[in-house]
Amino acid sequence: PEFTLKSQLASGVIKLLQGETDEIQSILNSTKESIPSSKDATINTLLWLILKNVSSYFKGEYSNIINDLVMLANFCQNVKMYALDPVIRGLLVKIALREGHAEEAENLAYDLFYKCSNNQWALGALVNWFMYCEIAIYKENYEEAIKVAEKALDALLLPFLPDSVRTFLTKKR
Repeated sequence: PEFTLKSQLASGVIKLLQGETDEIQSILNSTKESIPSSKDATINTLLWLILKNVSSYFKGEYSNIINDLVMLANFCQNVKMYALDPVIRGLLVKIALREGHAEEAENLAYDLFYKCSNNQWALGALVNWFMYCEIAIYKENYEEAIKVAEKALDALLLPFLPDSVRTFLTKKR
């Protein structure tokens, strides 16, 4: 059962990175009951919540996930999962922007970029460049959007970056 649970959650993460969200609900349904009694219940719960909330984000279901995303980001920070924290906080930036709160999105993005830069979280900084570009386009500041997009593209082409991350960041949603 433990191996099956972990393989189903891993499959969900891979599908999420590939942008294939259709099958994630069935993975969530089939794993929910076995997580509390699993050996690594905390990590499995974290992965389950990430799958649930990020797939909801991709479906445009923002109102139900904001509190979960804040909780997840704080949890990731507390357990030192620094690769996930900025990605989750980046989703909060995107939600604020999509709901028409450009100033709030910009403030969240600025705080996130500062945090990523100070802690040398390259993936977080890269995700944040995409956020800044979207904010600049939303505010019709196209020159700034081009400057930021060029920096993001340079970073996106770095050879150490996994293809799954490139796909995730560049797939149109």
